Amino acid sequence: MTDTTRDLIQQLAGLAKRKHYTCEDSWYNCPQSEDGSANDNAGEECDCGADEHNAKVDAICAALAQPEPEEPTGEELEEFALKHGGGYFNCDCQAEADILTRKHVSNYRAVLARWGRPAIQPIPVSERPWEREGWCDNNGWCWGFDADDTDPFWESDHPEACGCWTHVLPHYALPIPEPTTQEDN
Repeated sequence: MTDTTRDLIQQLAGLAKRKHYTCEDSWYNCPQSEDGSANDNAGEECDCGADEHNAKVDAICAALAQPEPEEPTGEELEEFALKHGGGYFNCDCQAEADILTRKHVSNYRAVLARWGRPAIQPIPVSERPWEREGWCDNNGWCWGFDADDTDPFWESDHPEACGCWTHVLPHYALPIPEPTTQEDN
């Protein structure tokens, strides 16, 4: 991320953040405002929503500030191609091996361009992320991981209905299937 982008994110955060509510009659002030509240029963916690709103702004800024994933260098891809190329590179002619290596590196670059973004990481159920706007679909469903001891799996359902979920993903995420083994009958 460039310094310009980082500065723009900070400017946006400054514009988006709210101050705690104040009024001419300090009885109605948020207890967290600079002047505080004249209402002794108001407590000390924010009651105007500024803390909650500002926490969302901070979360959005943190997500925007994530660095772009680094692509592997040509040398790293070439090393990978040689290591995982199978029998293709076991040829007598070095020129032919070089052509095959370049072809595989080109294919790997194409794959990275298409699918090289980091996957959405599952979030523990204890954080209750489905309460965030846009996390669930129109029916209130998202993806949850059922960590049943015998057969763990991802399912789409309403998060409050599934007490056995350990982690969740937003409704638009595609959970990556776990490799399965098939027993010979």
